[in-house]
Amino acid sequence: MASFEVWGHWWLPERAHVRLPGRLVVDPVHGAHLTLIGALREVTDVVQWVHDENGSSAAIGEDDLEAAGTYARILGDAEGQLFTLDDGVQLSVRGPMLGASFRQRVHVRYVYQGTHFLADEPATATTVILQPAGLNTWVAHSAITGSINPESRALSLQGAPLPVQSAALDSGATVELRHHLGTPRYTDEGVHIPESFAIAVTCPDPVPVRELIAIASDIQDLISIATGRPAAFDSLSLRHPDVSRAAPAVPGIPEAVAESRYPLPIELFARWTVTSAPQERPLGVGDLYFTLEQLGGLDGVARWLNTVRRHRSTLGRVMSTRRANRGPLHDHYLDRLAPVEGMDTLEHGRGTTFRERILRSAREAGATMAALLGGRHDRWAAKLTKDRNDMAHHKGIRLNDELSEQYFLSESAYWLYVLRLLRMAQAPEAVFDQIAEHRKSAYLKRQLSKILQ
Repeated sequence: MASFEVWGHWWLPERAHVRLPGRLVVDPVHGAHLTLIGALREVTDVVQWVHDENGSSAAIGEDDLEAAGTYARILGDAEGQLFTLDDGVQLSVRGPMLGASFRQRVHVRYVYQGTHFLADEPATATTVILQPAGLNTWVAHSAITGSINPESRALSLQGAPLPVQSAALDSGATVELRHHLGTPRYTDEGVHIPESFAIAVTCPDPVPVRELIAIASDIQDLISIATGRPAAFDSLSLRHPDVSRAAPAVPGIPEAVAESRYPLPIELFARWTVTSAPQERPLGVGDLYFTLEQLGGLDGVARWLNTVRRHRSTLGRVMSTRRANRGPLHDHYLDRLAPVEGMDTLEHGRGTTFRERILRSAREAGATMAALLGGRHDRWAAKLTKDRNDMAHHKGIRLNDELSEQYFLSESAYWLYVLRLLRMAQAPEAVFDQIAEHRKSAYLKRQLSKILQ
């Protein structure tokens, strides 16, 4: 997502008569910040005043300062667009304590561009549409074809939008793969036809936006696994049945079309935890661990979404270790081992050891995991158990040459979790075959063989 800034007027829903000029800056790395001339709410607006014969007085405490600078919702009208800002907190303010502030800076968590949600109205939508990085490559399909006339050497390109693919989710929602062809562009390098895919999830009725964000995150995690790279959101937008426009008045169009309404986009901006890492080269099909087609198309995506809904907490922790800003080795090593244990506990209950959970998870992960370990399950489980106990109980971490050993053991824990979850989601064998044949899997297998010999 690209950064941007807009100038406009901003106000609290319950204080619509106080509209302040200011600038909103949205940055995918640093988040969203609103700088205002004045303050949305002064301390004097929230303190309890005491009036007696000696005059008026007020005792200002930390609770008053917090109440004055905390905003559940801010509305705005900036450069012809409506904005709703949620979860705002004051970062700084300039001005006298008991007078009018000169300037205020507010951090907001969510920015909705294209609508105003009411004061007490939860942010809801029926559809989320996302374009994660790597989606076009993961789909591994193009609607553009070309031919060359051998006599005239004339080159022709043809393309038409692909039909929408869809699958139903257990919740009653629908997941779709949508295709778009843009207008040809003429550049110094020749003619370019923009082509892109997007994934849309539509619910029968409006649901909280945060539930749609969670579903989008589940899809993002799937594509991150498949591509081997963080699938940062290139764009993410919402649709709501109340945010729409009438069909344009065109003579001769059918009456049913003339009376229909078209949903307008509600762009959602936030400081997402998954960001794109600098890459030496563009993602290619040869980099993929598996493609959308190998997963079974949209039916495979639907099975994934139905399965991971129960395991979002552990999945999120595992995938955090694949992000560009991941922490030290021992942190992301533990952040892979703990979810393996947590998922097994959720599936099989309590009452067994960590080592037994590791071994059971490896069995349920199937032949791909067995091949990765070369049959040395017991020695591998013993090493993972020792490392887990050392890190969880702060006994320290082995240093020097053993750090490389822990890196590869950590990678095995990542694939242990992922392979088991893919098995639970009934991924086709083609997925596991492709993962096993990947060059990085072969390299990991060789390194584990040395460690476990």
